[in-house]
This record gives sequence, C-alpha cells and structure tokens, in this order.
Amino acid sequence: MKRHAHFGLLLLSSAISLAQQPPVTKDANAVAIIQQSLAAMGGGQSFVDVQATGTTTLYGDSGSVSYPITLQATGTANVRSALTKPSGLHVYVTDGQATCADGLLATATADSQIDLFARRIDFVPALTILANYARPDIQVQYVRPDTLGSSTVDVVALSFLPPGLTPSPQAYAATQRSFFIDRATGFVLKIQFTTIADPLALTGLNTEVVFSNYQTFGGFAVPMDQATYINGNLGIDLALTSVAFNTGLDSSLFAMSCEAN
Repeated sequence: MKRHAHFGLLLLSSAISLAQQPPVTKDANAVAIIQQSLAAMGGGQSFVDVQATGTTTLYGDSGSVSYPITLQATGTANVRSALTKPSGLHVYVTDGQATCADGLLATATADSQIDLFARRIDFVPALTILANYARPDIQVQYVRPDTLGSSTVDVVALSFLPPGLTPSPQAYAATQRSFFIDRATGFVLKIQFTTIADPLALTGLNTEVVFSNYQTFGGFAVPMDQATYINGNLGIDLALTSVAFNTGLDSSLFAMSCEAN
C-alpha cells in the first residue's frame, strides 16, 4: 500500500526520540462521562452506514465559497465526501490510512499519518475516536469543567500513539483530542486538537470543530451545523440538511482507487 511521505519522517522521529514512555492512564471520572455521552448520542445503536447531504462553505483571505456536499461512511473510518463544484464532482475517499482525492493520493497537511490515525466518522460524534475510549493504547483523562455559551461542559481528552511514533509525553500531547461534553444533554459541543503540520517537531494548527443544532436520526444524535476553526479563524462551515443511517450503501463507493498494493 502506498503511504504518505510524512510516514518516513515519523520513522525518523521515532529513531531520534529518547523520551520515556508514559503509562497509559484511564481516568475513571472521564470514562464515566464518555460512557454517558455515547449513550446519549446513540453509540449503542447498530451501525452499518450513513449518508448525509448539505452545503459546505470554505473560508479564506479572499472570502468564502459554498458547494453542495454528500458525505457517506461505513465501517469505522471509511468516509467518502463528494463536492459539486462548477468544474464538476470532486470526490475524496479515506480508509483511515490514506486519502484519495479525485483518484490521486492526497498529501495535504490534514492528511498526515498522525491525523489520519485519529479520524473516524467524525461528522457523527458518536462514531468519532471517542467511541474507542476503552482501547488499551488510548489514554483517557479528565481535563476540567468549562462553559461554552450557556452550557456547562466537562472536558475529557483522549490521546494515542500512531504506528511509527516513539512513545513520549510530547507525542501524546500532540495527538490529544479534547471533547467538550454538555453536562445537561451528554452531547459533544466541541472537539479540539492539533492538525500536525510538522511531524518531526509534532507541531501544527490549532483546530476546533464546534457542533450545534443536534437532531436525531435512526437513534443517532447528529449536529446539523458543524463549524471548523483553524488557529481561531473560521475555515469550514458544514450545514447538513438530511441524514440517513443503514440504507445499504454500495461498498464500491469507498474503494481506495489511488492506492497500489
């Protein structure tokens, strides 16, 4: 399988890192909060696939542009997004190990091996890496109580070690994903993490995804409005208009055509 060029840098990083591996901890309070949150968002429901449609708006220095979008997902990390642009349909497919963009291997910052390792079906909060809290290689910590708008939240953090990265406090800090969970509803209101831009230094862009306007479909609570902020600036706004679960999507939709065996 073809891999990102970044993976070689990760191997180099592992060779020169001398840091001691910290113990993998699971804070009991954080685990209880996560369990309650997953139950509230439908984490116990049977899942085969999901399809959502809506509009995504991309923001930049010159303004914003909006496109119709269809999101489809199956398994644990197989996600297909299709944007309808004036130039035609643009399709992105990931299997959690690589990303194909219109049939070519994607090499964007957000497609590094570290970031791919943390991705699941992230537009459905119950299907994010939060659902993997019990895995023995994932650290679970209670960070702090906080407020978001009028909501009181508990902040819990999951951190992990992608293959090829030497265990160290720096590695776990770089891969940490913080979930802001509403005490009243159990819903995730925000996810905060670093999009790794430099896999040697393990530094990158502060990324926040804010969820709002939850609605329930097939037992799953889905935020119909999802705003992504990069270093404090709005980068992407996803507004969903329809969501359907377990409709029997064709597995060929998720074929990784850019990968070579």
